[in-house]
Amino acid sequence: MDDDDLFLPGGDEDDVYSWEKEYQRSWEALPDDTQQQISELARKEFHKRASRRLLFQSSHQSGIRRGMTRYLVLVLDLSSNALLKEGRHTRQEIAARSAHTFVSDYHDQNPISHLALVFTRDAVAQRLTDLSGTSHKHIAALKNDKVVAGEPSLQNSLLTARKILAGAPWFGVKEVLVLYSSLNTRDPGDVFATIEQMREEKIRVSVVGFGAEVFILKRLCDATGGIYGVGTDAQHYHDLVLAHSPPPPAPKEEYEKPTALIRMGFPRVVHETGTPSLCACHMEPRRAGMICPQCHSKCCEIPTECPVCGLVLLSSTHLARSYHHLFPVPIFSDISGPHPDDCFSCLRSLSRELGHYQCPQCCEVFCIECDAFIHEKLHNCPGCEIEANYGND
Repeated sequence: MDDDDLFLPGGDEDDVYSWEKEYQRSWEALPDDTQQQISELARKEFHKRASRRLLFQSSHQSGIRRGMTRYLVLVLDLSSNALLKEGRHTRQEIAARSAHTFVSDYHDQNPISHLALVFTRDAVAQRLTDLSGTSHKHIAALKNDKVVAGEPSLQNSLLTARKILAGAPWFGVKEVLVLYSSLNTRDPGDVFATIEQMREEKIRVSVVGFGAEVFILKRLCDATGGIYGVGTDAQHYHDLVLAHSPPPPAPKEEYEKPTALIRMGFPRVVHETGTPSLCACHMEPRRAGMICPQCHSKCCEIPTECPVCGLVLLSSTHLARSYHHLFPVPIFSDISGPHPDDCFSCLRSLSRELGHYQCPQCCEVFCIECDAFIHEKLHNCPGCEIEANYGND
């Protein structure tokens, strides 16, 4: 490169090197509509992320039968590779933040499902929490254990997850989600034999990784029917992790199996005023608890399985929140022609919206924020509900 390339073209002021010029505070010369431009950029970014999430959901709308009772093991890679930077944050920070949100979202969308945590570091796998139907102890474990060391072991992680899922009931869907921060694995034996065991036991393994696609991880997901994704940035990685919150469609071979009834019980809430009695799950004296309708033992929280008789204990709201996965809200179509002036849900003007989305059943039009909220949180179309309850009145 010649010295002339280091000069800026122009008049006399530009006949010096660029680093010799006076420091310019370009951010002080912002236009008057800066706030409007920033808001517009933020809305475009939200539109892009929401469209990507809804596109992923639309690819799973064809599955009718879904595993409502899931038993999932979340594996986190806490090897030294987790300290590598991905932009401004380390892989450990990105994975921990995504795992924290996933645990809460998983229990919110799958209220009758269970989850366990496994960490891998120093070429071993450690069970951090057992299968549980609530997110409190999982979130506490994610906050407390942040030590990274050594190399990961994919095989030990799969064997530990397989051991945890061995106690899952026959009607439950067995899954493993691996948040992998490395491009290598240190295994004590034949990892391909372990992958074959996972496939034979119908344990679905999915992986979300960093950096690049790894052959062994791709082979693992293909063999077990899972999904392998590599995050290009922190937000993309976060979206890939949260995409595993809804229950996946059942494989084709599951459709051939006959359906079976599952025995469940609705416990009674008690608050003892006298001497507290022992709970059957922790063997600790507690005044409040849930009484099993079958064996009358006391449990601390639901949903869970009664430790005495094995009956599945839950409330009616848990069943209602799981029901929407069987009848999901149809994907709204993006319209570019004539449309109403306001969003049907939030009543905000649609004149400055980046997209207008119409329900194919009730034909009402929504903004992008309401579209994302309906599909991700509400799981009911307001227009369809009003039409079903009040008709054309």
